[in-house]
Amino acid sequence: MAALPPGGPPAQLDENVPPEPGGARFHLQPYDPRRTRENARRTLAVLLLVLLAGVMLLILTATLFGNTSVADAEDLATALVTPLIGLVGAAIGFYYGGDRGDGVS
Repeated sequence: MAALPPGGPPAQLDENVPPEPGGARFHLQPYDPRRTRENARRTLAVLLLVLLAGVMLLILTATLFGNTSVADAEDLATALVTPLIGLVGAAIGFYYGGDRGDGVS
């Protein structure tokens, strides 16, 4: 098969003609579960931080611009923010605590 000039028509594939050397090359790497695990840890930690910030912002906005009293906002913060802070702390501790650098996590 002759090489096509740049910008020429696409080559027609023929099952009887072997591919030219130097064609498509694939660089496959073995699956590394650590990469997937680190991505999942990071995603969970970031999502929980965003959730915590969003809840705190909603409570602040409802108190400042809504008709929510400060006492109601405190009750809401106690009910929602306290458990979220525990979850965020556990997620961040798990994310950074699992990264010891010794390959065991």
